[in-house]
Amino acid sequence: MKQYALSNLRISSNLLSFETYQQEMYKLPVLDLRNIRSRFPNLFDLHSLPDKQKNEWTEMLQWGDSPPPKHNDNWAEEFAEVLPEWLTGLEERPSEEEAFELLLIAQQLLHSRIEESGKAEAATWYERILRVLCRHEFKLTRELIEQRAMLIASNKVEC
Repeated sequence: MKQYALSNLRISSNLLSFETYQQEMYKLPVLDLRNIRSRFPNLFDLHSLPDKQKNEWTEMLQWGDSPPPKHNDNWAEEFAEVLPEWLTGLEERPSEEEAFELLLIAQQLLHSRIEESGKAEAATWYERILRVLCRHEFKLTRELIEQRAMLIASNKVEC
């Protein structure tokens, strides 16, 4: 059996001590730190990061600990003015995807409006959209439409 010398090869352990690991970690980009923190949440404290990394961490909402913006329950109100125009376009050129989008807007308006005139207007829009979706080209019943709209609204749609 022949033995070869390893003259040009430097062998070092990839296992670092805890202290060395902590020191090396603060040299990593924030994306790598996020990955490490997702796997080992107690490995390091965010407050102990150097200022540069701490700023980078908090500036990026999807990576940092900043909460997302608060949900606005009246998000559909901004579409109320243009909804009748969109409905006219939908009735002329029906599209299933667009109809479900408008159905969810009308449904939200129906539930969020307080005054009776606003609720009646939203109910009329809702019924118009249901009539479009009940057309023969979509082959949907009212029950299927409402079931699918509920799944879409709860984000449980399976592909």
